[in-house]
Amino acid sequence: MDALIQRSVDAGERCVCAEPDRGGSPSSDDHSGRESRVVYLPWGVRSPLSARSLLTSVRNRFGSLDRATLVAAPAASAASIAALSFSEIERYFDGEVRSIVFLTRELLLQLPEDSDGGLTLVLVEPDGGVAAPMQSLASGAIEGFYASVLEQYRESGPPVYGFVASAEEGDVDALADFVNGQRTEHASRNRGRLQRFGKRTGLRSLFRQ
Repeated sequence: MDALIQRSVDAGERCVCAEPDRGGSPSSDDHSGRESRVVYLPWGVRSPLSARSLLTSVRNRFGSLDRATLVAAPAASAASIAALSFSEIERYFDGEVRSIVFLTRELLLQLPEDSDGGLTLVLVEPDGGVAAPMQSLASGAIEGFYASVLEQYRESGPPVYGFVASAEEGDVDALADFVNGQRTEHASRNRGRLQRFGKRTGLRSLFRQ
């Protein structure tokens, strides 16, 4: 998420941004004019080896990894499950769910237990209403996965923070400010808790035990 990257840049930090390769056309994002302290590295989302290679590249460039943010935003899929072939279902699940599991595992292995930053997990849910079956499955699976990881690392290991936001909220800057503030200003209180960001009821967090 560009807004979160920008806040790290503004704080004088060096950042690595993983660019997902889903096996389609190359990314069309224009990174010209980016701060030189932001490095973009490829990430083959369907490959566990690519997740490991990504973290190896980070260590080779910077020597260590102090903080990581993983944003999951399951892509839209066909409205009807019957319209998808078995291979399309498998590719979607690999790209949207397994990829998050692979990278979360590698990040937790690499982040030091005494890290001030730790791991921040963010899920951007589909817009309001009932999402298409595969998108709904991915969103629900990731939220449950995040909640379990947060519980396991509540007391020990690298600190882990979790946030869920709806895509319909639309204000990525407000979300980035909320995430950044909660994990820095209220870190000890929020460790191991999955919080929900909502704009319509004000900036708030619903703590789930």
